[in-house]
Amino acid sequence: MLRSCLIHKSQTTILSQKHLCVKEIEILLHYINLLVYYVIGMWNDPIIEKKGEREMEEGIINRLELTVTEDRTARAMGSGELDVFATPAMIALIEETCWRSVAYELDEGCGTVGISLDVKHVSATPEGMKVACESELTKIDGKKLTFSVKVYDEEGLIGEGTHERFIVDNEKFMKKATAKKSC
Repeated sequence: MLRSCLIHKSQTTILSQKHLCVKEIEILLHYINLLVYYVIGMWNDPIIEKKGEREMEEGIINRLELTVTEDRTARAMGSGELDVFATPAMIALIEETCWRSVAYELDEGCGTVGISLDVKHVSATPEGMKVACESELTKIDGKKLTFSVKVYDEEGLIGEGTHERFIVDNEKFMKKATAKKSC
């Protein structure tokens, strides 16, 4: 079944007959191809067996989805008075989507921390609707990672921008952060 799912955008007419929109088809194809690569290809690729021997590459994409619940509204988070998806909740979704996209690429004991956000929240989303964030790693500059992000609800684009993260050694980072308490 997995092999029959490896199709390209040019073959979307087959899936269109099942009443899927083009965007859903493209996303579906991407995730099916990723699944096949990681499930089938991972164990057969000697380069992937040792994380430290390969370099992260630009182009890594990820998508996370959630439902807007009361605790994610502007009223509940204190960022406004209305029961709509809060900007701080959107930012948290963006950060999670980005860090999760590269986590498997990092050496043991390393992680990423957010260092910059330039995001526009362009449309309100009421409680109960689904929201999805899509990220793409667009630039690697040493340990600094730059992502392009877009956030959608069921009706269209609600936010977009860029997010930067920095690769850190988790233990060293936490040691430095907790040292602030002793001052």
